[in-house]
Amino acid sequence: MTKFEDKIQGYKKALGRGGSGSSWRKIGWGLFKKQEIVELRTKLATHRQNIILLLTLGNMLSDGVVQEFLNEARQNHMSIKVKLNEIYTAVRQPSPAIGYSRHHGVQLEDVLGSTMILPMELCSTWDKFDSVIKAHFRGRAGQQYVEGHAYKISAGGRGSIRPHSWERLVRKGMVLEMSIVLIDLKTQSLPCPRCHAHSCTVEVGDWLECQYCSGRYRVADADTFNAAERFYLGTCQYGWFRELSRSTEKLFRRIDLVLLRKPTGHPKSRIKQCDSVCPMIREEVELSATSWQQ
Repeated sequence: MTKFEDKIQGYKKALGRGGSGSSWRKIGWGLFKKQEIVELRTKLATHRQNIILLLTLGNMLSDGVVQEFLNEARQNHMSIKVKLNEIYTAVRQPSPAIGYSRHHGVQLEDVLGSTMILPMELCSTWDKFDSVIKAHFRGRAGQQYVEGHAYKISAGGRGSIRPHSWERLVRKGMVLEMSIVLIDLKTQSLPCPRCHAHSCTVEVGDWLECQYCSGRYRVADADTFNAAERFYLGTCQYGWFRELSRSTEKLFRRIDLVLLRKPTGHPKSRIKQCDSVCPMIREEVELSATSWQQ
């Protein structure tokens, strides 16, 4: 278009309004330049069509890009909603306990009803476990019993685990229950050692649950003990008689109650009877027997 404008510069004055009106210029324009105008118009029309086509294609491509962007935005929106739902569910759920899980350690329910998970490294031997229990009960009800070894550990309510068999029996994932050992003299009636409510017939050796306080206790007859059990009873330095422990026994959730025969006769004879059961507790037996006779 610039080149064409340069070519017609000489004809502007003759052909424009107010021009000189030179007839030769007009004749020259009609003979030589009119065809060039037709060709220019054809070229401009072609270019115009091409531009319109390109603009149409551009708009179509833009619509596709926008649609693709919308689809991607919808997918991202759905992903965000799913993730937010997962976060909300995780927040609403109870937080897991900090520390070892039961499957990687040992779960212990102590005599006061507290439950804790102990790593296996602290339960690999009886001495380590005993040290942990003593530290756990420091300043708590039952401390004197624990320090005097007057407690037992059983696996899931089954038989007691003795110190000499600890390493052989205790494994990861076990549930251990702790009970306090109390010593009492045989009587006709045997109420619950925790709340003193009278219960039905007591079967020696079985765990019973008091209907009144929901405490659990098990009765053992010292006369039926073998040598190993008598020795274990002898290690219970604070396996106190119930007459000496009424103030704290009501706090214990599980109690192992050991029954001794009531000493009779002369004091020296009573001491011999106690020696036959457990030499380390004969002094307590005599004190309790005296209180019972009174």
